[in-house]
Amino acid sequence: DFHHDVGGVDPGAPRPWSSWVAFNIDGVIYNIRGLTGTFVPTLTTAPYSTGDTIWTVWQAGDIRITQKLSPRQISGPGSATILYEYFMENTGTVSHNVGLLIQFDTMINGNDATRISTYYGFEDHEQEFLAPDIPSYWRAWESDDLSGMVAQGDILGPESTMPDRICLGSWPTYYSVVWDYTPTFGTYGDSAVLLWWYPVSIPPGGTIRQATYYGLGADITSEGELELNLNPIMINCARCGELSPNPIDVTLLVRNTYSTLWPFDDEMAYNVQATITYDASCLTLVSGVNPQYTDPRDLCSSEDPFCFDPSVGSASWRFELNRDCMGTNTCIHIDVTTTSPDIDGNSIDYCFDIPYCEGSPPVAEVVRPDPCGGITSCEYQDIIINITPGMAPIIESSIILQVNGTNYTTSDPQLTWSPPELHFIPPIPWTNGSWVTFSLISAEDDSGCVANIVTCNFQVDIEPPIFDDAYPPMDTVVHTPTPVIGVDIFDAISGLDPSSIVDSNIQVSVNGTVISGYSFTFDGMHLEITGVSFSNGDTVEVCILHAWDSPTYDYCAPNDTSFCWTFYVMLAGPTLEIVIPQPDSITACDDQYIELFIHPVLAPIDESSIDFSITVNGEPFTIDSRWVSFHDDSILTITPAAGTWHNGDTVCVTVNNVEDIYHTPSDDCPLTWCFLVDLNPPDIWGEFPADTNVTTPNPVIHISIFDSISGLYEPSVVFTINDTLSFVLSDSVFVLDPRTGEYICETARNGITFADGETVTVCVQQAWDTPDYCDSNRVEPYCWSFTVNFIGPTAEIVRPEPDIISACDDQEIIIRVYDASGIDSSSIVLNVNGTIYTIDSPYLTIDGDTLIIFQPPAGFFSDSEVVLVSLDSLADVWGNISLDTPLSWSFLVDTHPPAIYGNFPSDGATVPDATPDIGISIIDSVSGLSTDSVYITINDTLIFHIGDVGVDWDGENLVVHPEEAGFAFADSDTVVVCVHNAQDSPTPGYCEPNVAEEFCFSFVISLSGPRPTIIQYMPESFVACVDTEQFLVMTIIDPDGVDPASIIFTVGDDTFTVASGELDFVNDTLIFIPSEYWTDGETVSVCLVDARDSLGNPMGSPLCWRFLIDLTPPVIWNRFPSPDTLINDSLAIVS
Repeated sequence: DFHHDVGGVDPGAPRPWSSWVAFNIDGVIYNIRGLTGTFVPTLTTAPYSTGDTIWTVWQAGDIRITQKLSPRQISGPGSATILYEYFMENTGTVSHNVGLLIQFDTMINGNDATRISTYYGFEDHEQEFLAPDIPSYWRAWESDDLSGMVAQGDILGPESTMPDRICLGSWPTYYSVVWDYTPTFGTYGDSAVLLWWYPVSIPPGGTIRQATYYGLGADITSEGELELNLNPIMINCARCGELSPNPIDVTLLVRNTYSTLWPFDDEMAYNVQATITYDASCLTLVSGVNPQYTDPRDLCSSEDPFCFDPSVGSASWRFELNRDCMGTNTCIHIDVTTTSPDIDGNSIDYCFDIPYCEGSPPVAEVVRPDPCGGITSCEYQDIIINITPGMAPIIESSIILQVNGTNYTTSDPQLTWSPPELHFIPPIPWTNGSWVTFSLISAEDDSGCVANIVTCNFQVDIEPPIFDDAYPPMDTVVHTPTPVIGVDIFDAISGLDPSSIVDSNIQVSVNGTVISGYSFTFDGMHLEITGVSFSNGDTVEVCILHAWDSPTYDYCAPNDTSFCWTFYVMLAGPTLEIVIPQPDSITACDDQYIELFIHPVLAPIDESSIDFSITVNGEPFTIDSRWVSFHDDSILTITPAAGTWHNGDTVCVTVNNVEDIYHTPSDDCPLTWCFLVDLNPPDIWGEFPADTNVTTPNPVIHISIFDSISGLYEPSVVFTINDTLSFVLSDSVFVLDPRTGEYICETARNGITFADGETVTVCVQQAWDTPDYCDSNRVEPYCWSFTVNFIGPTAEIVRPEPDIISACDDQEIIIRVYDASGIDSSSIVLNVNGTIYTIDSPYLTIDGDTLIIFQPPAGFFSDSEVVLVSLDSLADVWGNISLDTPLSWSFLVDTHPPAIYGNFPSDGATVPDATPDIGISIIDSVSGLSTDSVYITINDTLIFHIGDVGVDWDGENLVVHPEEAGFAFADSDTVVVCVHNAQDSPTPGYCEPNVAEEFCFSFVISLSGPRPTIIQYMPESFVACVDTEQFLVMTIIDPDGVDPASIIFTVGDDTFTVASGELDFVNDTLIFIPSEYWTDGETVSVCLVDARDSLGNPMGSPLCWRFLIDLTPPVIWNRFPSPDTLINDSLAIVS
């Protein structure tokens, strides 16, 4: 049961088939069992042994695979394991990616369904672990009670290589895995283990090795009610003086074995907690809390046949070994407790050796550049790494230095090895700003110990600081005696060294003479010089004599530079004066000219420096150069052509720059001013009344007259009415309303009255505006007319009448209207429940100018809706409003039938009464129930109306009393009750009443009680059961359920109920356990006196019987032949 050769441990042993090994070569899977979806590697060398080692060799394409199986003892006394090693050699000419997958079947001593434990617990469900979070070992147990044989796989051992992934779970699932697999984490029976080493690249001629352990484990136990099981620990020496494993895993399994004879005692161990005591000078706890509860926290007893919860829990700790304790022995002590008062705690002790392991690997350290991550000013910055050997000399050919992704060996001229110094000099200069990253990725001594990988980087800065944004700019003129003088100095890589910005490195010269007395500030980037004043005409030169950067290292000098610039000082410029048009003025000329005085101050005007622009309404305007003239050395004139400007234009003139011949600008620049263009007369609009009818002899007349640019000249305005009345504004007949800007004539106040039917004509005869330049703009006469009319239409309700109840959900609304002049259909406004409808609405029409009809679609009105109707507006064709409006009324809509509910008995009920009252609630909250129509049927044979004998009706509840009506039901009868033709009572003539659907319910009559049946002990039987085996069983069954509180049970002269400790009733079964055991020869008399169902029906007559107790075995006597006698008859009778 331990032939896990994965290809042949013992060539003479039966070939185990349930475990296998597979190889992933460039995505192609080779499996030694040839599973579906895989290829079988070629067996080139059958298993053979040399000493205590077994070898097997396969070939899969270019990859030669050697399996080496060797016995080891790495897990302490009592253990024995096999080291499984796989050497994958690339015999081809190109690189290949090669991975390994091993499947171990964990059949232990005939048990194929072993549970597997790890540092992470004792589990019965699938587990998955990914590197580096992988347990150091796994264990498979022959028995769930931890007895018998245990198998152990050591994952982290002195000669093993850590797999990338491990799964612990179901063998039937794992056996058919090709390579890819997604765990389900479900429970498992038949168990197995999968170990993956992911593919790695093997160059031509290269070999990789993967290894793991699998064999027999051992355990340390401490017997007790809480049985403890601890994994043994054995520390081994690995290569280069390393301890293996390190860290170590301490896993404690706790099993509850407590049992009691009393069946009602609780055998559960609650809150099981483990506390470990250890030598902190040798062991450092890196994982696992202390103390900690087991997983699970509560453990049921393994002796309890009803234990379905785990009886085994686990607690785990992980410790780092202190190398200073090598060559010593250290111990651990674990105490386990539980809060269950009847279960004793337990403890366990274990000691193990920490061997002294000789050897040390080489140590690599970066010497130059130091520190890493700095900045160098050397264009040929070199690299120096010291490699200090351990116990053996360094193999020069193993040294590989990677620089910016390129690998160098000492065979390359750039890399030299003079122990212990490794020196790299670049073949060409580094690029400014570049980062150089280097790593010592390989260095090995001749004992196989590998040096630590060191990685470092630096940045290259071989250019000096940069000067930028000098102010005043180079060769420019300033017009202030105290200009801001400054320059930005920065280095984008190592940064500017601020110690280079000092007085001795800053120089200011005026007209060739170096000056002093100024000061400067420097914020790390911006240099600013202050405290110096210049005169008109000065030439100023500023120099920064030195500025250097600040590399991290002093292997080379910083990068230094200098910078000078010159500017000129001019202090006085021309002045400007606007002539025409003045700012914010208004012109009525479409060719308005522009004129500006330019007064020289110290020097003549430089005509070529004059820069001006014009915008019209915010948009740039192109100026014809023929319009522009500069004359008399001081006057700028712009004379546009006729029609250049348009009404409403905002013309803005900006003089951007004017300089004298020394380029001294005017302080008045930029100078901007604007003027407006008004070429249109005042606007007239909004006349009222206009081309319409008015309904009063004294209408208010109003009109708007406004000029939006230069404004209305009010004395120019003249009004006439019917060519007979004439007014100016000063007459106060037409008065300006400042709120609206309208001119209003109140005819009644001014004694002006019009006749019914009269047509009135009003005119504005003249009006003009007020520009600043050119003549005013004048309007043409503006006239309008209106007519007078007074009478409005009538309206009356046709249908539905007010306050009726309609069963129509599309109830039409009709109103009769009349006007001799005709109805203005657009004036009709009908309000239905707050929604406005006009003649343009889809449901509203007018018939023959006399009937307004509102015809909604089906479903328009809802049940119980109170419909509010109002004719809010109605006018004739002249606009006269009807005095009958608003015409308002309401009606009620009932579209739902009566509601039927609240039946009793409830539907499906069981009733223990032969004449139960039968009732139902029927209500119609709108028009009410029609009591003449509704009736009830019972089992389709009995019919009852409101008013019949035995029928009650209180306006909402309809009840039938069977006893009063003269009928009754039999046991087990099914009664079906139906309500028919329940309809409401809308107003006649407004649709048919609403009829409810037939409503039915049923119930069952139950008048019989429970039925008891004897199960144990039967009447007149002989009972040989002793003590705890003695108990009575019987069933009590009723389809309506038995009321436990009604049970009365007698044994002898004693009476019991379910409230007694001896009697229990569960799931129709009655169990009696005597508090005092019956004795030999006793006759026990028993009676079930009473039991009732949930409806209160009794069971009938009591059920009584008896039985006898017989606890004495038969007596044997008169044996023949007598004991110990000698007979000589081979056919003697024996009796």
